[in-house]
Amino acid sequence: MVQERGDKFEVEPDWVLPQVMGLVPDGGRLDQEVRRLEDTYFDTPGAGLRVFGVTLRRRVGGSETGWLLKVPNGTTRTELQSGSRTKRLPAELARGVAGLLAGETLQPVATMVTTRTAYRLLDPTVNWCCRLPTTRSNLVLLMVSRRCARGVSWTSS
Repeated sequence: MVQERGDKFEVEPDWVLPQVMGLVPDGGRLDQEVRRLEDTYFDTPGAGLRVFGVTLRRRVGGSETGWLLKVPNGTTRTELQSGSRTKRLPAELARGVAGLLAGETLQPVATMVTTRTAYRLLDPTVNWCCRLPTTRSNLVLLMVSRRCARGVSWTSS
């Protein structure tokens, strides 16, 4: 189980990541990796997970392929991860959401395809200093509520 604290920042649409080469320590290096990730989010028709701030997603792409369940825990969120590559929700995560289903079944509610460029700053001994991800997403909203039309698309850069 992993605890995470994530900070998100809103920037103007024309914002560009500053040159990061100036941040590389003497003798260090900057690695860059481009990944295509496809995230499918799941909930019940009655939004049984969302109501309680719970997120369930299946990711395909790169080393992060698998299932992720995030549950609120104070000001952080606790992550329960499964590296299972199957399309079926693993039993250990299914137990984690069972009480929130209220007799309903889980179904895909949104799919987001993301192209992520991750920059890793490494010091001279190849220790990781920090990670700077940049993301371009295309969200296909399948259903957020019964009032939402299927097939709505949204793109962000």
